[in-house]
Amino acid sequence: MQMVLGMNKTDKEHIEFVNKQIEKAAKTFPDLDPNDTLGFFRIHHILVILPMSKSTWYAGIQSGAFPKGACIGNNIRVWLKLDILTLANSTCKCNIKV
Repeated sequence: MQMVLGMNKTDKEHIEFVNKQIEKAAKTFPDLDPNDTLGFFRIHHILVILPMSKSTWYAGIQSGAFPKGACIGNNIRVWLKLDILTLANSTCKCNIKV
């Protein structure tokens, strides 16, 4: 068993979980192409792919578990799609409870 965002999952269960989350994101945001790794995600996109609260996401950034992203304007922070999809597809051993 592997620890994935606070949940015990086997590799197969983890892959199925991530694929369902990406499908959910595609339905919620139809203009996003989950196969396109170029571009950026905003926080509301990330929280659909990685179901957690904003507080948990930002705590993960402070602890170094999640990427910091980049500020591109007043109160606008974005993260590379590739970073987020890699995080979603990788086994994440985080000390953060979801």
